[in-house]
Amino acid sequence: MRRLWIIIIEMFVFMIGIALIYGCSPLETEHEIGQLIHEDVESPSKKDGIEEREHVSNHTGYRIILGSGIAEKKSPQYPEEEIVEYVTHIIVNAGCEIDPVEIAVAKENGLDSMCERIIMTAAMNNDGDFYEVATPFEWYVQKTDVVNLKCLNGPHDNFCWPIGMKDIFDSSNGYEPKTQVAACVVNECPDSNPDDCEKVICASVTVATVVNLSGEWKLSGATFDEGKLLDIEQSGRSFHDDALSLKHGEIHGALLQFNINDTVYYGTVNPYRNLIQGQAIDLMSMNNIGKWYAERISEI
Repeated sequence: MRRLWIIIIEMFVFMIGIALIYGCSPLETEHEIGQLIHEDVESPSKKDGIEEREHVSNHTGYRIILGSGIAEKKSPQYPEEEIVEYVTHIIVNAGCEIDPVEIAVAKENGLDSMCERIIMTAAMNNDGDFYEVATPFEWYVQKTDVVNLKCLNGPHDNFCWPIGMKDIFDSSNGYEPKTQVAACVVNECPDSNPDDCEKVICASVTVATVVNLSGEWKLSGATFDEGKLLDIEQSGRSFHDDALSLKHGEIHGALLQFNINDTVYYGTVNPYRNLIQGQAIDLMSMNNIGKWYAERISEI
């Protein structure tokens, strides 16, 4: 009997200690603790047979899953601000360069040369980040007798080829024909009327038209065997023939030059564009090897 009383006294002392910790009477302790827990949680659910309750702390911003031991950050729910798009910049990709001052296209060139194209990209500067803006373009050519535009998907596309209509031999002043090609977009500025939103924004590039050397030529003189053929592929001022190892070919006005191995060839195109003649120089010794000729055997 004495042993029983000792056990009862120890249990009573234990309950008093619990009551002092939680600020309630011994008889209310279990009920109050359960009530505090249930007041602290929301959205009860069951997962794998375990009851879970979710509580979001106003102080930490964490979502706590009671009963699972999981705590994960809950992102604040802010409404996303809608960005009103308008164009602040037009980026010019022409002649295989970004924002060039000038590009060249060959007279009567086709649409197969990627480095004779002009691509305009409309962009918006949003706090230093640039976003492409889908918008139609209006194209303008200063001298339509110098180039004509062919656009990939219609006249309002951003991807166009200037087709050369003239070269130096069609010019009365002895210079290569040139013109400005521009593309513009019309902005719909937001009601806030930001400083960087202009009603109309444009970009332009100068286009020069050069002699078209594309096609087959029969070579003779200097280092060439009789009947040697040259098959030129041209893009703007540059031209090459991989089969003949012809590299670094360029034409300016009626004058051209190119390299084959250790020899550089300088030449002049005649006004009929069917004959080239010039000098060949050995790059190792810088000696003049002699005259060379090229006769066109195919039409452009």
